Order: sequence, then structure tokens, then C-alpha cells
Amino acid sequence: MAETIKKHLLISFLLFCSSLMHAQGIKIDSLSQILENVTTDTAEVDVLNELAFAYLHVDPIASRDDVDIAYESAQRLDYEEGKAKSLNVYGGLEWALGNYNKSLEYYLQALQIYQALNEELLAAQVTNNIGEIYKKLGEVDKSLSYLLQAIKVLEKHGYPTLGYVNIGEAYLMLSNSDSALYYFQKALVSNENERNVQYEAYAYHGIAEAELELKRYEASMINANKALQLRVNNRDHRGASYTYLLLGKVYDGLEQYDSSLYFHNMALAEAKAIGARDIEMNVLQSKATVFADNNMFDSAYRSHIKHTLIKDELFTEEKSNQIAKLQTTFETELLKKEKQAAEIMLKQQNTVIIAIVMLFILAIAVASAFYKQRKIQQNVNRLLESKNEQIQAQSEEILTQSEEVRKLNQNLERLNQGLENKIRARTQALKDQNKLLAAYAHSNAHELRAPVASVMGLVNLLEKSNLKDNEREIVDHLMKSTEELDAVIREIRARLESNNDIQLDD
Repeated sequence: MAETIKKHLLISFLLFCSSLMHAQGIKIDSLSQILENVTTDTAEVDVLNELAFAYLHVDPIASRDDVDIAYESAQRLDYEEGKAKSLNVYGGLEWALGNYNKSLEYYLQALQIYQALNEELLAAQVTNNIGEIYKKLGEVDKSLSYLLQAIKVLEKHGYPTLGYVNIGEAYLMLSNSDSALYYFQKALVSNENERNVQYEAYAYHGIAEAELELKRYEASMINANKALQLRVNNRDHRGASYTYLLLGKVYDGLEQYDSSLYFHNMALAEAKAIGARDIEMNVLQSKATVFADNNMFDSAYRSHIKHTLIKDELFTEEKSNQIAKLQTTFETELLKKEKQAAEIMLKQQNTVIIAIVMLFILAIAVASAFYKQRKIQQNVNRLLESKNEQIQAQSEEILTQSEEVRKLNQNLERLNQGLENKIRARTQALKDQNKLLAAYAHSNAHELRAPVASVMGLVNLLEKSNLKDNEREIVDHLMKSTEELDAVIREIRARLESNNDIQLDD
């Protein structure tokens, strides 16, 4: 099994190297093509910085050539953002070579420029890098402080993946494997949006480290192989050397010492190829442990001596002092800026306080006016309520009167109905009486006229007889009275016929 793994990795390594040579040719062609299309000097600086950063881990020499040109041009053009980008690349180059003091110096300079330019996101990215340098220097608490400061801004702008990875690594150094796993897995989720192959490799590598700490070797190996494949495909020599070292540690935990030493040697070869002395130092330290576990104490001693020499070379007292001086200078600048910011904030607060006082006074005036208006409104409301009560009382009185009128109307209607009934009855009675009277008058008129007619006939006969003068005078008076009686009877008859529409018979 070990031989198969060695052959597979040897083929991968050869492909890795050949792809690097091919990449250099592509890089030169790309640089020439891009530079031909650049229209401004500042754009040329930006392109050179981007190319230098892209080849930082692939071809450090070419990366330095590009960034040197970019930095000189940025200085000549007084292009501050271009200078800051170049300083950031310089920091990455020195980091790759294990020169942490120089790397920190460049990053701090870049951070100062980005802060002066108010470039929040770029400043956060450099702050993240500074946290990583302190991690390399073994100051994990300070590293975590910078990383947590940076992640807030990175999350705000939607680029938190690398920050999560770096925080996970810090927790690993603090032996907090669970927190480390949380941030590495969070990085994988976040990278679904960023789609950065290098960040994905970081996350898988970090998960493998955490699983190794928890002695879950199979899970560690699976994630380490994922990271290695991504780094080989992406031509990330530095990352690949770290993953080879990790696989060596995994096989050491599995007590497969031959495979462990093989991967340690692969990591060492990669580190030497790119001049990464810090990785070389870590590999030698781990390799000494493997030799000691395998009872190969002479080899362990030699590896330890090499490790110590490189460590002394990288971490001298002078370099430590330089780092402390850089940190002091940077912190002093930060204090100055914080003081300036505090003064500006104090002025702003004073302005805000004055504005608040003015608003308070205005609020009191408005409240007073509102109170007066409220009192007037209350008085008007009370007056309206009084009027409403009066209206309500009047309405109730009207309703009472209306009810009384309604009852009166009902009584009148009943009275009218009774009167009409009485009138109809009275009228009918009168009609009946009139009929009886008419009948009576008719009967009387008829009965009276017959004797009157007889008397008149007799009188008429008397007039024709021989009468004495005095007798004739009496007959004349009798005729006259009889005619008057006949006229009265006729008048009564005419009135009866007129009032009752009755035609009487003669």
C-alpha cells in the first residue's frame, strides 16, 4: 500500500512541477498581453500588483519582479492605493520566505495607507494578514484579536471565508479543536459564494488538522487528500508542502512510519524548492519526532539540529526587537488616530448635544403650544358636550312631544272616526225621519187637498146659485180662504218635493 501511495504522489509531484513551468510561460504571455491593453499608468500598477499576488506562491521570483515595478511606478505617480497593494504583496512574499519581521513591517505600512484612504475592506484584509503573522510568531492571543477584528468587516462585505479559516487555525493553536472545526466548516459554507479554490483548500486542510488533533485519522486523511488535490491543481507549492507535512503526521499517528517519513520528505522538498524556511523548520521538527517515535535517535537528533539552526536564523533577538519596535510604532500611530478620532467624535458629540438641546427647547415650545391648544380644545369640547347635552335634552323633549302629538292624533282619529260614524248615523236617521216626514206630509197634503177641493167645488156651486148680497160676500170670503188654504197646501207639497226629491201625486 505504501509503495502505491509513493508512486501516486511521485506522479502528482512531477505533474505539479511541469505545470509550474507551463504556468510561468502563461504568466509572461498574460503579462505582456495585459500590459499592451493598459491605457493609464495607475491601471498598469494595478495589473502588475494583481499578477504579482497571483504568482506569490507559484513563482516568488517573478512575483517580486512584478511588484518591484509596480511599487516604483506607484511611488513615482504618488498613487497611494497602488503603493499599499504593492506593500501587501511584499508582505506576502516575505511571509512565504519565513521573514516574518519584514512581512509584518510591510503589512503595517499597507494598513496605515488603507486606513488613511478609508478603504475598509482592504484594511480588514491586511489586518487579517497581520493576525496570521502574529500566529507564526507564536503570539496566538494577539493573532486572534486581529483576526476577530478583521472578520467583522469581511462578513459585512461578503468575503469572510479566509477569515474563518485563519480563526480556525488560531483555535487549533490554542488546542480548541471543536471551535476550530466550527470555523473551518463555516469557511466551506461561505466559500460556496466566493468560489475560491485556494480558500477551499485551506478549509479542508484545517478540518484535517482538527480531526488529527481529535485522533480521527481516517477523517483527517480524507480531508487532507481533498486539500492536496486542490493545491496541486492550483499549483500552490507552499500549501502543498503544508498538506504533505499534515499527511506525514497522520501516518505517524497511524504508526505507519515509512509513509510518514515519505510525506515529510515530500513536504521538505517542496519547502526547499520555494525557499520557505519556516515550513522547512516545521517539517524538520515534525520529522525529528517521527524518528524518535521509531527509535531512530541519531536521525532525530540531526533533524532537531537543523530545525534549531533555521529557527535561530529566523528568530534572532534583533529581529524580535525589530518586530517589537514595529508593533510599538504601529500602535502609537493607532493611538494617534484613535485620539484624533476621539476628538472628532467629541466635536460631533458636542454638536449632537447642542442639536439635542435645541431640539429639546423646540420640543418644549411645541409641547407648550400643544398644551395650550389642548386646553382650548378641551374647553371647546366641554362647550360642545354642553351643547350636545342641551340638544340631547331638546331632542328627548321633542321626542316626548312627538309621542304626545302622535297620541293626540290617534285620539283625534278615533274621535273623527266616532264623529263620522255618528254623523253617518245621524244623517241616516235624518234621512229616515225626512222620509217619514215626507210620507206624512204627502199623506196629509193629499188628505187635506181632497176636502179643500171639495170645499172649493161647493163654494163654486154656491157662487153660481142665487145668493143675496151679504151671502155672496161670505161666499167670496170663503172662496178666498179656500184658495189661500189650497196655495199653502201646494207650497208645502212643493217644498217636500224639493227637499226629498219626491214627486207627489195630485
